[in-house]
Amino acid sequence: MKSRYLLLMLAFASISGHAQENDSLVLVQFYETTGGTEWADNTNWLSEEPLNTWFGVSVEDDRVTELQLTSNNLTGSLPAVLGRLTALRELVLANNQLVGPIPAELAEISSLENLNLVVNQLSGTIPPGLFELQNLWQFALEQNQLTGSLPETINLPNLSNLTLRFNQLSGPIPAALWDLDQLRGLTLATNNFVGTLPPAIAKLQNLEILSFANNQLSGPIPTEITSLTNLRSLVLGNNQFNGTIPQEIGRLSQLSELVLANNDLIGAIPAGLMDLDKLTVLVLSDNRLSGMIPPGLGSLSSLSILLLDDNQFFGSIPPELGQLGQLGTLLLSNNNLSGSIPPELGALGALTNLRANNCGLSGGIPGELGNLSQLQFLFLADNRLSGTIPPALGQLSELTVLHLQGNELSGTIPAKLAELESLQILGLHLNQLSGTIPAAIGGLTSLQQLGLYSNRLSGTIPVELGNIVQLSRLFMHDNNLSGSIPPELGSLAQLEMLTLNQNQLSGSIPASLGNLAQLVQLDLFENQLSGSIPSELGQLGNIVRLDLEHNLLSGEIPPTLGNLANAQLLLLADNQLNGAIPAELGRLSNAIAISLSQNQLEGRIPPEMGSLGGLQALTLWQNKLSGPIPTQFGNLQNLEILDISRNSLHGIGDIQRLSRLTTLNISNNRMDFGDVEPYLNVANFSYDEQDSIGQELHLTPTVGEFLSLSVDVGGENNLYQWFKDGSAVPGAMATELILPSSTAADLGTYHCRIINTLVPQQVLTLYSREMHVSLATSVDAQIDKSQWFSLNYIGPVPVRHRTQLSYTLRKAGHVRIQIFDNQGHLVRTLVNGQQASDTYHVDFIPKVTASGVYHCRISLDGIPILVEKLLIVGK
Repeated sequence: MKSRYLLLMLAFASISGHAQENDSLVLVQFYETTGGTEWADNTNWLSEEPLNTWFGVSVEDDRVTELQLTSNNLTGSLPAVLGRLTALRELVLANNQLVGPIPAELAEISSLENLNLVVNQLSGTIPPGLFELQNLWQFALEQNQLTGSLPETINLPNLSNLTLRFNQLSGPIPAALWDLDQLRGLTLATNNFVGTLPPAIAKLQNLEILSFANNQLSGPIPTEITSLTNLRSLVLGNNQFNGTIPQEIGRLSQLSELVLANNDLIGAIPAGLMDLDKLTVLVLSDNRLSGMIPPGLGSLSSLSILLLDDNQFFGSIPPELGQLGQLGTLLLSNNNLSGSIPPELGALGALTNLRANNCGLSGGIPGELGNLSQLQFLFLADNRLSGTIPPALGQLSELTVLHLQGNELSGTIPAKLAELESLQILGLHLNQLSGTIPAAIGGLTSLQQLGLYSNRLSGTIPVELGNIVQLSRLFMHDNNLSGSIPPELGSLAQLEMLTLNQNQLSGSIPASLGNLAQLVQLDLFENQLSGSIPSELGQLGNIVRLDLEHNLLSGEIPPTLGNLANAQLLLLADNQLNGAIPAELGRLSNAIAISLSQNQLEGRIPPEMGSLGGLQALTLWQNKLSGPIPTQFGNLQNLEILDISRNSLHGIGDIQRLSRLTTLNISNNRMDFGDVEPYLNVANFSYDEQDSIGQELHLTPTVGEFLSLSVDVGGENNLYQWFKDGSAVPGAMATELILPSSTAADLGTYHCRIINTLVPQQVLTLYSREMHVSLATSVDAQIDKSQWFSLNYIGPVPVRHRTQLSYTLRKAGHVRIQIFDNQGHLVRTLVNGQQASDTYHVDFIPKVTASGVYHCRISLDGIPILVEKLLIVGK
């Protein structure tokens, strides 16, 4: 780089002397630093032509006096060497892409009169020395990324225009600023300045433009500001000013723009404001102003913008506002107005924007509004307007947005509205409209949003709506629409939201809805839709909410719904769906809530659903599901609600570590106390009631046969009580009831009641199924033994050490083989589990201390099969 500059210096030595060589070298370095080769215009730069022919350069007396390169694609940072252009009067580099700090060396250019660096990306603080350039008349640094505060000392006696808006400057406004009595424009808007405006602001008697908008200034607006009689623009919006608008505001006779929006001003609009006959812009939005809207505003004939929205004005809209022939924008929304809309507003021929949402207005919509031929925006939502929609609104050929929702409008939708060819948004929802949807609305090909929900509309959905190809939002829910969903809606390629819920629609869901690739929300719940869920809905790759609840849908859940990678809500409850839950639903990685309740689903819950890490709510209640909750559900760390009630499930699995679980409902299943005890700390845990435990048994022991009745309900804090023929059996308070030698006195129906000391008895009591005992004939016993089970060998006997038991199982089932002592106490359990038909061999060691006669009891599926006596020799 140094060698390049040496060559350039030699080159400039040969240039005819129209400027000092030092200035030339500064421009060369400036060119290199700011990407001169990529400038939009770099004519003659670095050539042998005179400097005053270089684009943007002015020269006087062989010195560079002006450098003006606005919108010329300058990049990089400003070089400090610019400070050597000591004859420079104007440095204008606006609308470029300069970055980095402003060089402090610019303060060495004492001749500088115009410093304009607006609309760049300059950062850092403003060098204090720039505020000492006494010849400066324009100081413009707006729309950069400058930070820091302004210096307390400012010596700019000739400054006429100071504009620093759209930066990140902070701190208080220095008092020295009020001594710049030549200021005509003072613009510090959109920074982070704090503090108050002092009475000393009255010193700026030449001020014409004052803008402090979008800061954090507070306190009252000083009355002294009204002495600045040359003011044409006063912009103080988006601060924290409080108090009232100065009564003397009428003294600002030259004022054409007054913006006080988004502060904390109170009180009424001062009467003096009506004297500002040159006012074109009046913005008082978003304060706490009150009182009535002054009819005198109608005398401000130059007004083009009148914004009074988001205040506390009351009373009616003055008909006098209809005299403002130049008015283009009138905003009255979010006030406490009353009365009707004045028909006189229909005379505002220049009006393009009329907004009076949420004002408490009543009465009808004047047909005269149809005369507003320039109107583009009409907002009358959320009032108490009644009557019918005037067909005359169909004359508003420039209208792009029509909001009439949230009123009490009745009657039919005028077909005349179909002539609003420019309309993009039509909001008629939340009214009392009736009749059918005009098919002609399908001709509004510019329409992007159509809101018709929460009315009393009836009839079918016009197939013509499928012609509105720009439509992105179609809301028709909560009406009385009937018939089928038109397949033509599947051609709305831009559609993002479709809500048809809470109607009386019937028929099947069109498979064509699967073509809506942009669809984010599909709500069809609370209709009478039937048939199966189209597998094509699995093509809705952008869907976030799919709600088909409360219909008559049948068939299986399509596995293709597992392809809905962006789905957060899958709601299919209260239908007639059957079959198993598809394992593919475990691929819904963004799912927050899945509801499959109130169907006829069966089989097990897929363990794959345990991979849905973001799932917060899963409801499967009132189905026919069986088996346990998958152990994989222990991975659902975000799960808050799990409702599996009204199924045939048993076993909760490993969900104890789900720390966010706040609602757990396992009622009306086949759970036991072992399932209930670990979850008693869950805030909303519902477990009552549960099905009876075990199977209903019909037992037919032979006379004298050993018989054991047992129940297994899990848990570690249980209390048992056996009953025979409805009466408690004294002392029978264990898991098993032993009948050592069956007699006629033992005949009857038995059951066990189990309560838990941790689970309140009044909330949940478990009961075993009934066990019916009747004495069998020898033929009965032989039949049972030969059909289901045969004991091949047990020995050697007497039993002393290791013993082998061999048996053949001819009927698959749950086999339990236990050894009891002669008093009926359980000694050992040899087998307890499900077994297939086969021959089995069991080796065991008695491990008893007392010698004597023991009983080996064998049961299949809870039914006693055989009891063998064994003589066991103890140790």
